Formats: sequence, C-alpha cells, structure tokens
Amino acid sequence: MNIIFSYISIEIFLVILLSLIWVQIYVKIFWKRSFAKINGIDFISTLAIGSVLASTMLQSDTSLVRWLIVIGSILLFQSLLVWIYHTFPIIKKLLTNQATYLIQDWKILTENLKKSWVSYENLMVKLRWAGISKLDQVGAAVFETTGDISIIKSHDIDEAILYWIKK
Repeated sequence: MNIIFSYISIEIFLVILLSLIWVQIYVKIFWKRSFAKINGIDFISTLAIGSVLASTMLQSDTSLVRWLIVIGSILLFQSLLVWIYHTFPIIKKLLTNQATYLIQDWKILTENLKKSWVSYENLMVKLRWAGISKLDQVGAAVFETTGDISIIKSHDIDEAILYWIKK
C-alpha cells in the first residue's frame, strides 16, 4: 500500500511541478499580459487556464501533452484576439465592453449603477477599501471592463486617464 501511495504521490508531485514550469514558460513566450486581466478576454483566459491546470493535476488519465496543447491554444487565441483588437478597432468596439462611470464630479450616477448591476452598497464598500471617508474626495469611480471598480481620488484628472469610458 505504501509503495502505491508513494508512486501516486510522486506522480502527482511531478505533474504539478511540470505543469507550473510549463505555465511559466508559456507566460514568458506569450508575455506577462497572459494573466493581466486588462479586459474580458484576459480574464476568461486566466479562468480557462486555471481550470485546465486544476483538472490536469487532479485527473490521473489526463495527458500532459494534451494539457500543453490546450494551454498553448488558449494563450495563442488570447494573443490573436488582442492583436485583432489592436489592428481592427471596430472589432474591439463590437466585442468588448467599455468602462463606465459610477461616480463623476462628486455625483453618484445611479442610472449607471443600475445598468452595470452594481449596488449602492457595493460601491460604498469599494470606496471604503480605497480609504474614502467623504464623497467629495472622489474625482471618479469607474466600473472597469474586468469587473473591478477603480477609485480616482483627485479632482484634477487628466483626460487621457479617462479615455474610453462610457459616460
């Protein structure tokens, strides 16, 4: 029994080790952007890679070569989509969301909260996490395309920072 347990433990350890090494190699090949969560496709790719990695580690009948091909394909398609977005802005506009103001010029935009399905309470939590004690400290709160909420404290905001945000 100990021999079988030792063999399985060593096999699992090697699969985990090789998987993590290959993920690092893939990230080196496909850039740090692979897990950047800059837009929706980055987030989806990160989830897919995590799912494939977990199933590879937990299922003894999954081939490591198959895993390498699947992860490589996810990263390749992610890179291809990012290239398409940069090359053809109209496709980016059709396939991606825009960031949305939730607070602008000290005012909570309740209509944007509703459209974004963000509750007033959730927004207040994010403001507290950002160290905000009064609404007049907030230059803008932006619901990003990744689902994150960015809090900008300054009222003297460079317009370049607020590019591509739906008003």
